[in-house]
Amino acid sequence: MIPGHVGDVDILAGNLEFKDPNQFVAELRGAEQKWSGMQEAALQDYACKGVTEADGLKWPPVSSRVVGVEVKCGYFDRNDGPKSTKSSPDKVDRMRGQIERLRMMGLNMVALLDVIGNDPTEGPGAFIEAAGRAYDSLKAFQPIIEARLPNDTTAAQFCWPVGSVFGGDEGMRGTGGLRQIRPGLQNPLVAAGDETTMRNRATLIES
Repeated sequence: MIPGHVGDVDILAGNLEFKDPNQFVAELRGAEQKWSGMQEAALQDYACKGVTEADGLKWPPVSSRVVGVEVKCGYFDRNDGPKSTKSSPDKVDRMRGQIERLRMMGLNMVALLDVIGNDPTEGPGAFIEAAGRAYDSLKAFQPIIEARLPNDTTAAQFCWPVGSVFGGDEGMRGTGGLRQIRPGLQNPLVAAGDETTMRNRATLIES
């Protein structure tokens, strides 16, 4: 996205707006009729999906606030503990360098997200067992995750321990919520109007 700037952004987030807010209301009413009794948040997700598929979002998106996220994935073995931890000194240094590059790209805020996978469960108590596995994996990974970034970092940091259940994807048949390890601050390079950073930001927005 920025010539000469090596690296990528795993998740790029910002403000999205509907071309016509009434289209979302109509999609939401339709979802309520189709899935009566479904949780409100899930109904809104379906309504947003319908608007998006119908080309109902303003494009390009509003660029007043853009957030970049670096994602790392590991998994928890019930017998052997954390796997694919990316906790060696070289990998931690590389991870910190990736966060610094995101800041230099001119993003308003940057974040690090660790996703922890777990073996799926099944049977009558599957969801309860999956929640237990998610909790155990978070507890085991926490010291590793807390050492990822220096204490004075301005980056936000999150962890998602995923408890999965056989029969569907984790977004619909799973458990375990997003946990905040540390809050983030606004990118100080953008706040200070650093010349190189702001030039990178202009290129990023155009891209």
